Amino acid sequence: MNKGKFIIYNGDIISAEKISIKLNNRSFLYGDGLFETLRAFAIYTPLLKYNFERLIYGLKILEFKIPSDFTFNFIEEKIQRLIKANKFFVSSKIKIIIYRKDNGLYLPQCNEFDFIIENYKLEEKQFTLNTTGLFVDVYNTYKKPILPYLQIKSNQALLYILGAIWAKNRKIDDALILNTNNHIIEATSSNIFYVKDNIIYTPPLDDGCVAGTMRRFIEEIHPEIKFKTTTQDDLLNADEIFLTNAIAGVKWVAGLKEKRYFNSTSRQLIEAINKEISKITS
Repeated sequence: MNKGKFIIYNGDIISAEKISIKLNNRSFLYGDGLFETLRAFAIYTPLLKYNFERLIYGLKILEFKIPSDFTFNFIEEKIQRLIKANKFFVSSKIKIIIYRKDNGLYLPQCNEFDFIIENYKLEEKQFTLNTTGLFVDVYNTYKKPILPYLQIKSNQALLYILGAIWAKNRKIDDALILNTNNHIIEATSSNIFYVKDNIIYTPPLDDGCVAGTMRRFIEEIHPEIKFKTTTQDDLLNADEIFLTNAIAGVKWVAGLKEKRYFNSTSRQLIEAINKEISKITS
């Protein structure tokens, strides 16, 4: 992905080269912030409404002071302006990064925030399914507590980093994350779904997974999805497994341990997602 030459910083468009992070930046020191990632097609951001809702929820959880003009329309206009400035008219990845203003120790001196919006060029005009299935396994070195502030996209992501390193060291594609009740809840950067006897299942939010925007979009176009606390045995007995996030859409899983899976539901689902997205962006 090519990063844009311009970014949005606190509402203003500036050269990406001009941005600098001070040593007392609270995100750098304490992980005191959160972020959102989303996919743009041309200047359209079909899932932005979900990202904005989750963003506001996260800001409230982290006790940020939200300005009255920090609205959906404000963010949408800034994203569109950035896409035009960087001339990423096919597709791009958008990242919104928010962190509490500098100074203070664990106790901040204020609850106001700075924010950055950046984007990265993508080539595909729509979501495309991976041609080679992923191989995954269950990561159990560390487990995720079920806490509200761990269900947002926090700037502190050590569990997912360590899980991704663990997967790479084992020459597999991704790690499946357990909660402290030993239930599988997600992958390192994706929500997880599985199919059994033509029924699609996914772990409930109450089990501690991130409230993914693509997960929510899929729920809307497939309201028959079942929410079920998920174990390794559920996945090993499944017919299919797939992972979802806002940038890739859907990725099908080929194998977990010795089990191998099909991808017919994944193919049908990504076609349905692209069809719905085209209605929004056309």
